[in-house]
Amino acid sequence: MTAHQKSQQTLVEKLKVMINTLKETNITLDAEANDTGKLYGKIHAKDIASKLTTDFGVEVDSDYLSMEDISNAGTHTIKFNGE
Repeated sequence: MTAHQKSQQTLVEKLKVMINTLKETNITLDAEANDTGKLYGKIHAKDIASKLTTDFGVEVDSDYLSMEDISNAGTHTIKFNGE
């Protein structure tokens, strides 16, 4: 195995650990909603990715998040592509 392959393998392993850690993580985003819980603006994958960076220092490309835009208040589950 070349040095480059070892480096790539180490990176993949670190990413797997990070994803497993984030799987059990809860984040909270503040957004305004009406009386029925409908948000005045949607929450997008880029908002989730930004929050992960801000709260945990983890840079996640929003393309790796598998989700519909969030338009209602409440608890939502976000998955990583490939899960």
